[in-house]
Amino acid sequence: MLREALDGVAEVRRSKCLHSCPDTHVLVVHPSPAARAAGAKPLWLGRILDDQALSELVGWMSSDDPGLTTPPPSLRDRTIPPPHPRCK
Repeated sequence: MLREALDGVAEVRRSKCLHSCPDTHVLVVHPSPAARAAGAKPLWLGRILDDQALSELVGWMSSDDPGLTTPPPSLRDRTIPPPHPRCK
C-alpha cells in the first residue's frame, strides 16, 4: 500500500529489522540530496499502524521535500530516536 501511494514521489525500501521493536512499523524518511546538503537528517517514525497515519505520511511526502519541511503534528508525535549502533 505504501509503495503504491508513494509511487513517483519517493522510493520505498523494505528492511528485515531496524532494531526498534517497541515502535513496530518503523519508517525512516531520508531527506533529498538538497535537504541533506542543508543539514537535514533522516527522520525515524514509529507506530505507523493506521490508515490516518499512513495518509498523513503520504500527504506530507507528496506535498514538499520532507527534508525541508516539518512533518504534521500527528507524525511528529510518532518520531522515534534511531536505535543505538550497538543494538544490532
